[in-house]
Amino acid sequence: MEVMSDHVHLLLDANTKMCVYYVVNIINEK
Repeated sequence: MEVMSDHVHLLLDANTKMCVYYVVNIINEK
């Protein structure tokens, strides 16, 4: 279970970074 938890955490962390990167790009373009 711990391995799955870590895997999910990494996916969520990666998704969060992608969302932040995406938002920053939109702000910079305006």
